[in-house]
Amino acid sequence: MPFYPLYDQLSVPQHNTLKEVAKEKEVSTDLKYFSNLEKQLQTRDDQSQQLHAMSEKRHESELSEIKGRSFLPRLKAVLIANP
Repeated sequence: MPFYPLYDQLSVPQHNTLKEVAKEKEVSTDLKYFSNLEKQLQTRDDQSQQLHAMSEKRHESELSEIKGRSFLPRLKAVLIANP
């Protein structure tokens, strides 16, 4: 007695239809996975860009603060920041 008794009873067209349905389900699952992955990557990219913008604003603020000082305090700030 075969392990899959129903498998032997399926005609070739029915068997092919089942294979097609299984393949479509697999493709659908893959599409959902990649869609979710794409959303996660987009979110991480957005967060990275926001962090970069915040960091850039902070550096610009520090630079403008340094430029507002006279020469000796500016020189001291540069030497302390870059030992």
